[in-house]
Amino acid sequence: NRMHGDVYDFIRNDKLDAANYFTKRNGVYPYAGHKDFRSPHRSNQYGGLVSGPVVLPRLYSGIDRTFFTFGYEGVRNTNPVTGTTTVPTALMRQGIFTEAPDVVYNPTSYSSTTGTRSAISSATCNGTAYSAGYCIPAAQFSATAKALMALIPAPNLSGTTNNYSYAENVSDRDDQFNFRTDQNFSDKHRSFVRGTRGANKHVSNDLFNKLDGPNQGWTQTLSSYLFAAGHLWTISPDTLLQFTYGFARQKNLQ
Repeated sequence: NRMHGDVYDFIRNDKLDAANYFTKRNGVYPYAGHKDFRSPHRSNQYGGLVSGPVVLPRLYSGIDRTFFTFGYEGVRNTNPVTGTTTVPTALMRQGIFTEAPDVVYNPTSYSSTTGTRSAISSATCNGTAYSAGYCIPAAQFSATAKALMALIPAPNLSGTTNNYSYAENVSDRDDQFNFRTDQNFSDKHRSFVRGTRGANKHVSNDLFNKLDGPNQGWTQTLSSYLFAAGHLWTISPDTLLQFTYGFARQKNLQ
C-alpha cells in the first residue's frame, strides 16, 4: 500500500577493460583515431521501476485493492571487436606471387585425363621477368578481381598471413517496457494483467569496419510483444480455480 521505486545504471567502458593480448603484441592501434590498444567500449544498462496502489485523488483509492507496477530498461552498447586477418600483400596486389608458399596454377589448365594442372605462364610484371607460376600481368586481371581488390585494404602488419589488424564496430540498442496491474475484488477473487514491449537493434560491421563492405556487415532489428491475463478464484480453503491467457509475438528483420 506504499509507493516503491528504484533506478539503476550499470556502466562499462574501455578505461576499465584490459587490452587484448594479441592486439597489443601486434603493436598497432586497432581503432583508427583511438591511440589505445583497447577499443572504445561504451556500455550502459539502465532503467527504473515504480510500484504501488492505484490512487486517483478524489476519484478512486486502490489501497488494498488495485496495484500497479511499471518498469523500463534500456541498453546502449558499443563494443568494437578486434582481431587479425590476412589480406593480399603489396606485391600480390600487383600480380606478383614470389611471396606465396607455392607457384600459382592456371585454373583452366586442369586435365581430367591426367589429373594434373599447369602453373601460370612465365610473364613480365612491372618491367621484371618472372618464371612460370609467379606473375600475372595486370592486363590479365579480371574485372571482378579489380572490383574486389578496391574494397580490400592494404596490410598494416608485416608478413603474408595475419597481416591486417582490424576493429569492427558492433553496437546494440535495446528498450524494454513492462507493466502489471493486480485487482483484488474480494478475498476469493483476484485478477492480473501484464504486458511487455521490447525492441532491439543490433549492428555489426564487417572485418573492414564497413556495414556494406566485402565481408558483409549486417543489421538485425527485433520487436516483441508479450501479454498475459489471469484470474484466481478461491472456491474453498483447499480448492482453487485459476484461468490464465498468454500471447507472444516477435518480428525479426535482418
